[in-house]
Amino acid sequence: MSLRERAAAAGLDAATIAQSLDLAPSSVYRALDGAPIAAAPVAAVIAAWEIMAPEQRRAWLAALGVPAERPRRGRPRKPSIPG
Repeated sequence: MSLRERAAAAGLDAATIAQSLDLAPSSVYRALDGAPIAAAPVAAVIAAWEIMAPEQRRAWLAALGVPAERPRRGRPRKPSIPG
């Protein structure tokens, strides 16, 4: 399983990995795509995330100063109209 697949399966996004490692998001995206740049620390964060319980994940992110909920970028989406 690739790093990208493992991160997705664990519910971990590249932005959170980048913030927790203090890396540029582009470095994380390259590591998730298989480039050796930053692959070891990215793999370590994914492995740690996989074995943490949800409350441990929240505490870890809080200790790193990473906001639990980040605002979405881009334009707000229009609500869908049922029916």
